[in-house]
Amino acid sequence: MRYAIICDVHSNLEALETVLAEIKRQRADKIVHLGDIVGYNANPNECIEIFMEENITSIMGNHDAAACGLDDPLWFNPVAKGAAIWTRANLDAKKRDYLRGLPEKLALDNTLLLSHGSPENRDDYVIDWIDAMRQFAVMEKMLVNICFLGHSHLPALFAHRGLNHNLDRYGKHTLDANNRYLVNFGGLGQPRDGDPRTCFGVFDSEQMTVEFFRLKYDVLKCAKKVKKAGLDGSLADRLIEGV
Repeated sequence: MRYAIICDVHSNLEALETVLAEIKRQRADKIVHLGDIVGYNANPNECIEIFMEENITSIMGNHDAAACGLDDPLWFNPVAKGAAIWTRANLDAKKRDYLRGLPEKLALDNTLLLSHGSPENRDDYVIDWIDAMRQFAVMEKMLVNICFLGHSHLPALFAHRGLNHNLDRYGKHTLDANNRYLVNFGGLGQPRDGDPRTCFGVFDSEQMTVEFFRLKYDVLKCAKKVKKAGLDGSLADRLIEGV
């Protein structure tokens, strides 16, 4: 089974359309999303509509929960909070109900977990080796071998034993079925690793490989929409800079 795995779309229609076109070329069997369809950018309704039309499986991210009213963005930074409030005000009822129905986590099978933040908590970041080691202990108790996650917007591949990657390069990596892994393919709609290109990944459950992809998209078009919508201008700037 070839899973195309995306995360943190954040209302970026241009990046989403670019990635979905490449996923079709990759002939993935199923698309799964690791949370935060909305937030930050200017096309929340359009992005959710694509998810509904394409039957994309998604879990709930912290921005999804804030936008649909299930959580209060009290602890968001001011820019993120402003975007969450804007998104909540601009979502139509059907899209709001869709977000409300998303699950917190999903399992692909008994040993593969989909989580927005850490395996333990939707709001926890897994950024470095110390974070990863803490979560490997959680995964052991859960009997989970591989967790695909997002939230940090930073591509990374952490292995419980052996080489760990904060990925400076992209491509295919083979996983050991007897090891444990935390895999983040990066933020599709708001990359934060200094590379403004959008990103996604493919997991082949038969070959036990993960492959990281980066793609150019019309980032200037998305940034202009952010400013036109009245969202904070820094959100447009960070798209262009990839931070």
